[in-house]
Amino acid sequence: MTFETAPYREFKDYEIKKNLKKCMVQIPNSKVDGASAIFRNSLSKDGLIKSLPDVTTVYDAFNRGLKVAGPNSLCFAHRPVLSKKDAKTGQPVWGEYKWQTRGEVSERRYNFGSGLKKLRADVTGNDINESQWTFGIYATNRPSWVIADHAGYAYSLIPVALFDTLASFFQGPESIEYIVNHADISILVCSLDKVQNVLKASQNCPNLKVIISMDTLEDHGASSGSQHHAISGMGASAGSILKQWSEEKGVRLFSMEEVEQLGKQNRLSPDPPKPEDIATICYTSGTTGNPKGAVTTHGNYAATTAGLMAMGINFTSDDMHLSYLPLAHAYERATMIGMVYGGVPVCFYRGDVSLLFEDIATVRPTIFNSVPRLFNRIHGAILQKTLHSGSTVTAAIFSRALAAKTESMKTTGALTHGLWDRLIFNKIKQVLGGRVRLMVSGSAPISGEVLDCLRCCFSCEVLEGFGQTETAAVASVCWPGDYRAGGTIGPVLPCTEVKLVDIPDMKYLSSDLPCPRGEIWVRGPNIMREYWKEPKKTEETLDSEGWLATGDVGSITERGLIKIIDRKKHIFKLSQGLEDNLMMDSLENELVAIIVPEPEYSVKQAIAHKIISSKTVNPGPIQPGQPLPEILKELVKSEKFQKLVMDDMIKLGKERKLAGFEYPKAIFLEGSELMSIENGLLTPTLKLRRDVAKEKYALEIKKMYEQINATKSSVKDGAQIASKL
Repeated sequence: MTFETAPYREFKDYEIKKNLKKCMVQIPNSKVDGASAIFRNSLSKDGLIKSLPDVTTVYDAFNRGLKVAGPNSLCFAHRPVLSKKDAKTGQPVWGEYKWQTRGEVSERRYNFGSGLKKLRADVTGNDINESQWTFGIYATNRPSWVIADHAGYAYSLIPVALFDTLASFFQGPESIEYIVNHADISILVCSLDKVQNVLKASQNCPNLKVIISMDTLEDHGASSGSQHHAISGMGASAGSILKQWSEEKGVRLFSMEEVEQLGKQNRLSPDPPKPEDIATICYTSGTTGNPKGAVTTHGNYAATTAGLMAMGINFTSDDMHLSYLPLAHAYERATMIGMVYGGVPVCFYRGDVSLLFEDIATVRPTIFNSVPRLFNRIHGAILQKTLHSGSTVTAAIFSRALAAKTESMKTTGALTHGLWDRLIFNKIKQVLGGRVRLMVSGSAPISGEVLDCLRCCFSCEVLEGFGQTETAAVASVCWPGDYRAGGTIGPVLPCTEVKLVDIPDMKYLSSDLPCPRGEIWVRGPNIMREYWKEPKKTEETLDSEGWLATGDVGSITERGLIKIIDRKKHIFKLSQGLEDNLMMDSLENELVAIIVPEPEYSVKQAIAHKIISSKTVNPGPIQPGQPLPEILKELVKSEKFQKLVMDDMIKLGKERKLAGFEYPKAIFLEGSELMSIENGLLTPTLKLRRDVAKEKYALEIKKMYEQINATKSSVKDGAQIASKL
């Protein structure tokens, strides 16, 4: 590593505003052949920020939050299930949010960490004082997940997150086997509903010795006050059945409560990690091939936290966060570190995305981080109720309000408007509870138009960030208050530096004018150490000087803002966090597209264009897991509707000045199911699994190319005939 570092310091508001004029600066004499000069955030031109003065590890981050918020402050909350099935609705009956204080959570992490070490020593015979060994966490977001995570940090252990679908060919137990074996996991902490899958996989995991259930094994019914993690078909005796099964498998099964009690009786002093120690191995979800385990250190996450704080992105105990993005992914993991650092109370969603907006209304968060897919849905819903409501008056008023507030925001920097907030926007704010002060969009690009609309509608800061698992979640983010940065991902964090490397084959060069272009390479104290047990893949991604090749192609504007313009491997991300559904065969010269139409909007457009009767009932929004309506299944077969979709794509392409080859030449409309994590088409971070999609739609893709080639032949034959006339 050859980058310089500088001490962290608090920057005044006027310093930050001054840097909006030139967000990044070039490092003198850093230009080399085949790459641009090195750019840094204007706050760190003299050296990269490494950490906050008192927070050099994730363990420090929790302790800092405990100190500033106090042991009696609210820390984590979940909604227990009072009854698994309501007699009338058939749905679970949920209790009110149940809080744990920061002091209680702190004690639980020490008890559980001590219990983990004692249990491992007893079962495996290893030294109880040994550190930097791995253990797994496998559950949806909940307080126990984070408590287990921070128990590991308190004793210099390495928590490793598991999730159900990791690579395109992994389903269920196979994904568990891969990580457990690859990461040398001997103890796995999971929710009760995951124990079955873990036991199924255990016969192929010789190192796995202990399973710890986050839920009680004595009675997993409503009286346990646990989250909704019951095991289907086992009834109230699930615990005893699973214990018997685990004995047959040669694996010890305990409850988290038992391990905490063991730790309380055998309490060990904390073993604080060093910045260079491994914090976690975070497996990338992967769209092809085996997932890679990114080894991120405590120093990596400390640098990311310091970089965000330096740019004025702060969190306090007055905030409220709702955790629903997967904690197994670096994005929410880094967010949670920021929350515990700031002493922020955190509520956890109920594990069902169809209930998310109910959870939001109840929690009324002040911090809301998400992916473009959800932000675009919110934006679309707002426009459907206003600009596209069918009422000329409503559309005119909203259009005027949005234009007036946007202009005011960009000229004065004010996120509020006395007139239009009172008349229009204060009502819209209630969609997210009415208290949100900061939204952060990550994982894929989002349009500046959507960002501006959300800022106006919710009267809050809306930032776009960029990062990867390998950058401890964040590499760049737009400045708070910079409302001219739409379409960019902002400057790099003050803990990161960036350069653009030439890609001659794609005609992207650092010498391009007016803005240099090339593959985005980043370096700094937030960059991962390596891929676990993958030296070859590490060498392909990290060079000898510590530069990480991101695979994204970008340009740097004259203001010093990074703009994503392409993907080196020709795989684009869509705004919903998915990869582009455009498919291209290496032996073909045209693009084809697989499209899943949005039911509510599709029916509305079909009625407007008289494709179906105006009396057709609109099915409304479809939640994940719900079947698609019959009307959509009929619509996708309609040639008129197919033409409507194709014409709309062509229109949008022309507006965005796409080249001819960038238009799909044929489309297939999917009307039977949404692309989802459950059916294996999306990764847990909502990216398209291209291998799975290509296999699933192989026949449709083949038919589309046959159609294109047949059209080519007929056009050619027609031209030959015409030439003879």
